[in-house]
Amino acid sequence: MNVYCAGSRSSHQIPKCLNDEKDQSIFLPLDPSIFDFDLIKIVACGYSCSFFLTESNHLFCCGQNSHGQLGIGTSSPQQSVLLKDKVKISNYSDIEKIYSGDTFSFFILKDGTLLRCGRNGLEGYIGAEGLEEIHTPEALKNPVWNNAKVEKVAYGYYHSIVLTDEGKIYGTGQNSRKQLGLKDSEVYTAYQSLKINDFCNEKIKDIACGVFHSLCVTKDGNLYGCGADSNNELGEPMLEWTKIRSGISKIFCGSLGSMALTVSDELYICGDNGSFELGVNKESKSSKWSKHNTLSGIGLETIGYYTYQSIFITKSGKVFVAGNNHSCQLGIKATESTVVLQRNKILEEAMMKHYDCEPHVTGGFQHMIVYFTKSLGRNMESYMKNNLHDIKCKVNLSDIKIKWS
Repeated sequence: MNVYCAGSRSSHQIPKCLNDEKDQSIFLPLDPSIFDFDLIKIVACGYSCSFFLTESNHLFCCGQNSHGQLGIGTSSPQQSVLLKDKVKISNYSDIEKIYSGDTFSFFILKDGTLLRCGRNGLEGYIGAEGLEEIHTPEALKNPVWNNAKVEKVAYGYYHSIVLTDEGKIYGTGQNSRKQLGLKDSEVYTAYQSLKINDFCNEKIKDIACGVFHSLCVTKDGNLYGCGADSNNELGEPMLEWTKIRSGISKIFCGSLGSMALTVSDELYICGDNGSFELGVNKESKSSKWSKHNTLSGIGLETIGYYTYQSIFITKSGKVFVAGNNHSCQLGIKATESTVVLQRNKILEEAMMKHYDCEPHVTGGFQHMIVYFTKSLGRNMESYMKNNLHDIKCKVNLSDIKIKWS
């Protein structure tokens, strides 16, 4: 199985894993029989729910559905065990991406259409003006982005932001902490065009949101942010979209913190560190953007930063975990409920096993999932070269040829 899970099962957000009965404090592979031995191509964790889309286009979901966030046509205070093909979307093969937040979920179709379900609230968290909840995934009628295709959705608890293929962003929901970067109102019940500033024509390539703050990075590598700063999420208060730094390739937000990876492989962190989710053992808040000395220059490939825990994966297969481990969601057997920064050997073994695959991390409040999908250009040769680079081998890596007998 290509999916590994750790953390709380209290809401049935994690389905049956292999060896569940022996040890639930570590990352375990899902039991492939519950998916009819089909591989998984997309996984998305909500606060206390999960979605799994298989290679043969069956969609499974489980966990909390208190506001209709599973999209099965109803809501219920009781948690759902694993359901197969109950999400009310006509053709699962049309699904390109899935995102799930605190009480709502989003589905992006291959034609760029955005569907959403779950809690909208009176403040329009998912842009369903006038509706408290949506129990069936629905597309927006006459979206403000017109015919542009939606590429990504980012969200906090009470707001969400859409990124289109035109490099533009649109936001809805609470703006009381200026997390949408708009000046006129504290609430927007429908998606609004968000401009970095009135004179900027830069195209945006990525977005990320915390509870009360938002980040975006442009195709030129410029990082902008807006929103609350009571936990130093941005280093300083930003009442509108403000440039933070340049040379950024990837961005990540937890509930109350931020991370930015530069094009030169340096990791910068900022914000709340009360559970050590920033991967440093120091004061509870990182008040200014600072370089992470341990995780810079090691070839980080991706970061899973969710609520108050983080997983860092390198190109050479190293896996570090940090943050809240109260429900063993970091897969570490620990007497303490928090982890400063540790290697996770089980996930590193999984990285080696799936050397020809791309790793992905998704997470909820107290569960984390790492999964692997096939990727062109990844093979044992590239994996070994990344490991040689990782030990700073003084060899021209382009000259290395690996032959298998």
